[in-house]
Amino acid sequence: MADVIHLKDEDITKELFDRAQFIFWATGGAMGEGGAVCIVADDGKSYYCNCVYGDRETGCIVNPIAITKACPMLEADEFPEDWVYHYLGFGNNLLYRREHDEEYCRLLGKANGAGYEYQNWHGVAVKLCSESK
Repeated sequence: MADVIHLKDEDITKELFDRAQFIFWATGGAMGEGGAVCIVADDGKSYYCNCVYGDRETGCIVNPIAITKACPMLEADEFPEDWVYHYLGFGNNLLYRREHDEEYCRLLGKANGAGYEYQNWHGVAVKLCSESK
């Protein structure tokens, strides 16, 4: 991921999640990068950490309790109505604000096989959030 801000524990705040437009997270055993969390904020910037295996670039492991404390809905059984949840398969999850749903789906286009949304969600999210600022 290009132009990504790598997070540490002290960066995980409720304010960051309040600005989040898209939140991706992968379980520890997910295919792809297990334990990854990526947030695309309202200004189009991406924030990344890995709370299971550590950041590939910095080696920093963010405490998963800090993430769920700042954003308790990530542990919820149901999500607020103003958010849309997509299961991307193999332990990968995406949650985004409903206001982006129509344009996100239009820009994503028709899925071309397993993993298509997983591979393309980030570029679409950054484009949407960068254009809306």
